[in-house]
Amino acid sequence: MPKRSILITGVSTGIGLSLAKIFAQKNYNVFGSVRKQADADKVKAEIGPNFIPLIFDVTDHEAIKKSVKIVE
Repeated sequence: MPKRSILITGVSTGIGLSLAKIFAQKNYNVFGSVRKQADADKVKAEIGPNFIPLIFDVTDHEAIKKSVKIVE
């Protein structure tokens, strides 16, 4: 069975970060959105290799389109 993946928006803090940790521990590829590179680096260091950061604001449609290509 292929490795499962999940996309979670807003993983810098709070519920998004908690969910990202849980799914990463369950060996999912976790694609998570953050707005800044510094947040991506922090979360990647905290969660590890199962975390794939997507840097965009949910209101930035062009950045979302670029992230779709990464997830695909």
